Amino acid sequence: MKEDHNNHQEAQAARWDYRFNQLICIVVFVFSGLIQSLNAQCLPHTTLFKSGEYIKYDIYYKWGLLTPKAGEAELNINQATYENSPAWHYRIRINTAGIAETFYKVRDTIDNYYSLGKPLLLYSSKRTNEGGYYQIENITFSYKEKNASAHVFRRSASSVKIDTMMYAQECLYDILGTTVHLRGLDVENLQQGQEFPLQVAMGRSLINVSYRYEGQQIVERGNVKYSTRLFYVDIYDEAFTTSKESAEIWLGNDDNQIPVKIRAKLRIGAMEAYYNTSSGLRYPLDSRIVLKK
Repeated sequence: MKEDHNNHQEAQAARWDYRFNQLICIVVFVFSGLIQSLNAQCLPHTTLFKSGEYIKYDIYYKWGLLTPKAGEAELNINQATYENSPAWHYRIRINTAGIAETFYKVRDTIDNYYSLGKPLLLYSSKRTNEGGYYQIENITFSYKEKNASAHVFRRSASSVKIDTMMYAQECLYDILGTTVHLRGLDVENLQQGQEFPLQVAMGRSLINVSYRYEGQQIVERGNVKYSTRLFYVDIYDEAFTTSKESAEIWLGNDDNQIPVKIRAKLRIGAMEAYYNTSSGLRYPLDSRIVLKK
């Protein structure tokens, strides 16, 4: 009976990894810099942020006319040390809030380390605490010539769940490392319909994700408007209703290029994330326009 209960908890946690956390992944998919081809060394573009950057998002679950608050995400970027070398430390914390706390409590943290000189993703650690289910997943990344590999090690409180290697002839990223994508794009030269594909190491699988630029839009939130650039996200994963346009991201149209709104379609309803506040940004948030009351 205890084993059945544990299996049920694992299955339930997995569903939340596919729904709640994958929305956050979409949130975090866009927080860092440019993912290029491996021939271009897969380097994230780090000149758009600085040590001490902090961004907070509010997350809502949308089902028909109901839009209860479901959680919050907080992102921090700081200079640190990884294996005795200077590095970028990139962290996101994910918490449920409001009505979601009554039926499923989530306290997750994802940490990434990038080399400082040539900012390659070196190491990822995801610590999961969801509804009483605990899990740790560590990914170590290696690079050789035009190839990338990732050693994925996942364990729960009771046993090892995954211990495997993944290989690609292109860039490989974890769930947070793919955030290192849109913020470094040369947005002035984007063309409508232009696509940016990448691969994500998740569990035992490589998941294909593609961003597609759709042009400029205005996002309104209360008495604030944001000038943005809209991207569609195609995610080839069973958690989403469709692979095409699984999510939409509105990227702030200023030098920071942070997301101000993210929307992800789920099997039932959708989840939306909205920019709340920030500090330590390298540039003024010029995409934000406060409306007169």
